[in-house]
Amino acid sequence: MLKKKLAIGVIVLFLGISVIPSVVGDNSSFENIIYVDGDNTEGPWYGTEYHPYQYIQDGVDAAGNGDTVFVYSRIYYEHIVINTSISLVGEYREIPIIDGNNTGDVLVINANNTTIRDFTIQNCSKHYLNPGNVVKILSNNNTILNNNINTNDAGDWKHYHSSGIQLINSNYNIISDNIFSSNGCSIDLESSSYNKIKNNIVIKSRFGIGGTSSSNNIISNNQCVDITYGINFYRGKYNEISNNTILNSTIAIETYGNDNIINNTISSFWIGIRVLTGNNIIGNKIDSGMQMGILVEGNKNNITGNKIDSVGYIGALESPGGIFIVESFENIVKRNTISNCKWGITLFFSLENKFIENNILSNNDIGCIFSAPINNKIWLEHIGEKYEPNYWNANYWGRYIVFRKTIFGFYQLSMMPYDLGYGHLFSIPIPGIAYDDNPAKEPYDIP
Repeated sequence: MLKKKLAIGVIVLFLGISVIPSVVGDNSSFENIIYVDGDNTEGPWYGTEYHPYQYIQDGVDAAGNGDTVFVYSRIYYEHIVINTSISLVGEYREIPIIDGNNTGDVLVINANNTTIRDFTIQNCSKHYLNPGNVVKILSNNNTILNNNINTNDAGDWKHYHSSGIQLINSNYNIISDNIFSSNGCSIDLESSSYNKIKNNIVIKSRFGIGGTSSSNNIISNNQCVDITYGINFYRGKYNEISNNTILNSTIAIETYGNDNIINNTISSFWIGIRVLTGNNIIGNKIDSGMQMGILVEGNKNNITGNKIDSVGYIGALESPGGIFIVESFENIVKRNTISNCKWGITLFFSLENKFIENNILSNNDIGCIFSAPINNKIWLEHIGEKYEPNYWNANYWGRYIVFRKTIFGFYQLSMMPYDLGYGHLFSIPIPGIAYDDNPAKEPYDIP
């Protein structure tokens, strides 16, 4: 009897050894990939490939840090909240569809290190008193890749607060290779920094890519088409806006200070680039605009190596054309090419700007015109310092000029303190001239 029991024990032991690795292996795979299929309406629901969950939220809730939730191509009417660092992956980009049914936020990411890819995500709340977001990010180091993201209503002004993706206090995220369409704001950064937004397509939205109090973000190689405001940053700094293409916009790029705007292509717009203070505007190609190629309303901007062509509606007195600098000081405008514009360069109540080695070619009415305040006692009474005149040197004026080039304009004798905001309204214009003492004999080769 003892020998029989021993033999049975040995057999059971061997069977156990042979079974345990298989079970462990299966459990390990379940921990890595959890499956969701909306067609599994009758269960069972284990999250396995053959018994997937019916709802995405169930799969997300079952996942641990580092797991992948794989979603088959169905339509899912859900609102999803992610609290664990997972990868949420769709079968194809166009479908699966996560649809918020026009209520709330569709997908909220609270966990760091989360990836969302290969979905169509759509239809958050569009109510103007309680707008939603298609994707709302409240965490760091996330990746949003290769999705279609739509609120499906950008036409009504009441709905422009609904966002495709909104980041709030969210840093070091990557938003790449997505397609946004019909959003109030496609990508909205609120107090979010060090994010990379690249290779996205934005179509038919009121706001394309924008931020408030957000710094050190990289916005590169995106396309914005048929949009009111293309790329807009307010109260941030040190953002890089580079190599983007913006077509058919009201204001293509607008930034308020200390940002780098480099090598963008802008066409068919009302205002190409609008800046306030301390920006680098370098190597941009701007053409076929109605009003202004570059509008400067602040000080100490560096405007270098840009090509501005065919800007300013011919026959409209209110169309300044190429570069318009208004009530601004100490800007440097160097080695730009400005051609076929209404007016080449226009200054309004601006002093101590430098214009060096620019090509100013074939502009329809006036190459350059200035309106500069006179440094009289009333004008200086409150600003406390004296500005030097604008400086022109070595520009090419479209033809060979033997001696110095005369630039016509007006000096404004202010009747009220300038800093009260009425200096230009209560002033007496006095015809005046400025000079480029060393005009170039031939155009510069500016890439």
